[in-house]
Amino acid sequence: FSTYNDGTNTYGIHTLTANGTFTPLQSINIDALMVGGGGGGGNSDAGFTAGGGGGGAQVKYQSSIAVTAQNYSISIGAGGAAASDGSDTTAFSLTSEGGGNGSGSTALANTQVNSAGGGGRGHWQGSSMSGAAGTFNGGNGHTGNEYGGGGGGNGGNGVNATNGAGGNGGNG
Repeated sequence: FSTYNDGTNTYGIHTLTANGTFTPLQSINIDALMVGGGGGGGNSDAGFTAGGGGGGAQVKYQSSIAVTAQNYSISIGAGGAAASDGSDTTAFSLTSEGGGNGSGSTALANTQVNSAGGGGRGHWQGSSMSGAAGTFNGGNGHTGNEYGGGGGGNGGNGVNATNGAGGNGGNG
C-alpha cells in the first residue's frame, strides 16, 4: 500500500502483481487500472526460421467503481510462455485480456478474442507470413531472410520484419 498526494487530496494505492484479495474497510468509490499478461514469442520452426513477437496485453482503466466492505478476488494475468497467449486479468467484474502469442513461420500467429495485441508471424522459405489481427495487428515476417514480425501492442501495430532485422513490437 502506498499513497499519492496531488496537493489537495491524498489517495491510497494498492498494487497487486500476483493473485490476491482486495478488502475495503467501508463503502467507497475506487479507480482500477488493469493489465493482462503479454503473449509469448513464437518458437523457431525447424531450427532455422524466426518466430514472431508476442502481442501486447490490453490495458483497462475504470473510474468510480462502487465497492463495499467485503472481499474482492483479483486475478492477475500471467505472461504467456513461448507460443502461448497471455492470461486475462480480472477484478470487479472487469476483464483486461492477455495478448496473442507470436508464432513460428509455419504455425499461425494467434490473438485472443478482443485482445489488444495480435501475435507477430515468422518467416518461411522465402515467404512473408502475416501476423495475427488484434485491436492492433502483429507484424509480418520478411521475405528472403529469417526475421519475424513484431507483436501488436495496446496502442499500435507490430512492425514488419525487414531484410536484416526483426520487426519491433507495437507501442502501448
